[in-house]
Amino acid sequence: MEADEIEKYTLLLANIERAEIIITATNDDNTNLMITQIAKKICNVPKVIARVFDPTRQKLYEDFGIETISPISLSIEKFKSLV
Repeated sequence: MEADEIEKYTLLLANIERAEIIITATNDDNTNLMITQIAKKICNVPKVIARVFDPTRQKLYEDFGIETISPISLSIEKFKSLV
């Protein structure tokens, strides 16, 4: 089945409302944000985590109560520790 991952109906078909945790790791920050918002606000998933490529957007996610992992921020911190 082919479906749009940001459509609420698609997520409900995947039984998102029964999930205990959702991790979004697409290559698009906007998609990750939309999925995590649906999971958190509409489907009441207890724990949502999103990969965020643009570190400046982390605060936005955190304001929505979404935990984040930013490969860019992690890389920067690692480089700083190596220098």
